[in-house]
Amino acid sequence: IVGLRNMRGRFEKMGSDGELLRIQLESAESLSQKVAYEASVLAPRSKTPREDGSVPFADSFTGHAAPTGKGFEVTLETSQGDLRTWLREGTKPHDIVAVNASALHFEVKGNEVFARSVHHPGTRPNDWESRLKDMVFPLAREEGGKIGSRLVKGLAGRL
Repeated sequence: IVGLRNMRGRFEKMGSDGELLRIQLESAESLSQKVAYEASVLAPRSKTPREDGSVPFADSFTGHAAPTGKGFEVTLETSQGDLRTWLREGTKPHDIVAVNASALHFEVKGNEVFARSVHHPGTRPNDWESRLKDMVFPLAREEGGKIGSRLVKGLAGRL
């Protein structure tokens, strides 16, 4: 989601320096944890608890940081990638048919329902990721500034 790839100028020559890489990755890792937390806050959350004990979508995020050569990149991953895509893009109306069981089982307005198939009306796109990006970009700029500040202190021998 977030990349600070254009750290140029006087710091560019030091991009392969171990100390700069350590500072970048430390800041990037901190940012990745902030991104994962904000994603869990903004992501759609089901109103009903999961009966199968699986992790809810909003709690399935992990942030990762990696060097890019000229900075760092922070990515956000989920174990439920298909759901992430369906939420972002929405879905068209479609039929759901029981495949591995003789019937689908769900609840409607407190009533238990069994059906061989159902027609799903589709869903509208959800822009929660856009809101996340809008929130995260200022955090990324702030972390970039912290990296620069720490590097200058390191160059001055005050790190």
